[in-house]
Amino acid sequence: MASVTGYEYSKAMQIKDESVISAQIINGVLIFTTYGGTQFSGGVVTGDLPLSQPSIVTLGAFDKEPEDVLVSEWNTGGINASTTMATFGSTSDNIAWSPDNLYLAQSYAAPPYLKLFKRSALLDNVMTDLGSGAVVTPPTDRAASGGSSWSPDGKYLAVCQGAAPYLNIYKRSGDVLTRLASTPGTVSAVPPIGVSWSPDGRYLSVTYALSPFIAIYKRSGDTFTLLSGGTGPTSNPGVWVTSSRFSPNGRYLVLSLNASPYAFVYKRNADVFSYLPFALDFFPTASASEVGWSPDSAYLTISTIDSKDLFYYKRTADAFVNLNTSGLLSSSQNPKGHSWSPDGKYIAISHDVSPFVSIFRRRFNDTFEKMPDLDTSMLFNAPTSIAWAPDGSSLSLAFGPSPHVLTYKSALGKLKKAATKAIQT
Repeated sequence: MASVTGYEYSKAMQIKDESVISAQIINGVLIFTTYGGTQFSGGVVTGDLPLSQPSIVTLGAFDKEPEDVLVSEWNTGGINASTTMATFGSTSDNIAWSPDNLYLAQSYAAPPYLKLFKRSALLDNVMTDLGSGAVVTPPTDRAASGGSSWSPDGKYLAVCQGAAPYLNIYKRSGDVLTRLASTPGTVSAVPPIGVSWSPDGRYLSVTYALSPFIAIYKRSGDTFTLLSGGTGPTSNPGVWVTSSRFSPNGRYLVLSLNASPYAFVYKRNADVFSYLPFALDFFPTASASEVGWSPDSAYLTISTIDSKDLFYYKRTADAFVNLNTSGLLSSSQNPKGHSWSPDGKYIAISHDVSPFVSIFRRRFNDTFEKMPDLDTSMLFNAPTSIAWAPDGSSLSLAFGPSPHVLTYKSALGKLKKAATKAIQT
């Protein structure tokens, strides 16, 4: 243990929902001050000081629960040590992490179209290709950028493809994915472009660029039944649906659209998804690319292309109030997609201008603070897919040129708070 009287550093940690702006050792006591002016005392700094970047701070004898404290600094290189996987030599269209952080499913633009990687038990930044035997009856065509998604329990992987049967459901047993003999298919001969599971794994949303635009299936065991005839969506957006996302509390399903009104909000009651036309107080103003939710269902985000912005809403019951985030990205950056960190403190946004990925930290007052840029020297265009690992330990990007998948290991380590954060009803 080492200490230096009067030593200060900034933006070191986060305590609950307030970012720490200073930490100072005074007369042997460690004092933390937050943006909100709150002070916390107690704790022990381990390791040599001054702290290097990125640096690890371990707290002891602290008056907050351990899961309420992030114990890493995020400075230049805070997400670093970029690693690549031994991937098939073709454009990577989509990546999807399994909920247990062990598996990464990767969709390709060429055969075999789908591969399964497994994280090493000893080295969490090493992903091993499980080989052709890991996917029994692989897809016969490529998937869209939102074309694969794991069920919340990790038992099923839904994968879109551009040719019949259009929608594949794989069931995982150990390290093997086996396509169900009876696939749900699709409601018409139109390739789906995206899939999304409800948090309880009972519903699967499938989106399309053409009619029917949206279809919702209900799962019972290995059987998927299309909701229709008084169940399912009560209204159809009638335009290209670019993505869909269930809220973590399971009550809402939100669609992003490439034409007006650019967003569609449903509220679920049993098997009925009722359209809420006035849920948003201010609609996106341009083609929307992706929907995102904070882990507690309190915040909704919609990235838009032509307006070069991220629309950010705070939810109270069925009302979504727009919080102005204009200027979050520069006028030249078209957001392609985004992903919330599992603890809800960060949003990673992919866009089409170098450095192609920007990360923002959500402040306690509902504003965003831009974090230092990642080392994206291996990126040459916008990622087609971006996803945090469910434990927050890494951020993965899929893109066209080699090496096709790039994973950044977070110096933040595993975000324990993600497992304990309450979900807003």
